[in-house]
Amino acid sequence: MDSSRPLEGGSGEAKPMREFVISLRKGKTVRDLPASVDTLSDFLTNEKIAITTVMPTGTTIVARLSDNDRTRLVQRCGNTVHVVERAKGHVL
Repeated sequence: MDSSRPLEGGSGEAKPMREFVISLRKGKTVRDLPASVDTLSDFLTNEKIAITTVMPTGTTIVARLSDNDRTRLVQRCGNTVHVVERAKGHVL
């Protein structure tokens, strides 16, 4: 066993947060989300997700997520939202 690397889930360094673009899928509305909220940003705030940018339409948001946060969000919302990692230079 290689002792120079911390074990997965151990007390090693925290995984970096990455930026993701979160948007409602085509044909979906805020009412399709699993919580009773008025906006997508309200839903993400309730889920304790760090919002970076909200686009003027309110249906697309840039947020910083860990891998666990991303997995939880996708599982909770199913096919209501689209979650894609934001690439360097990605223009919205």
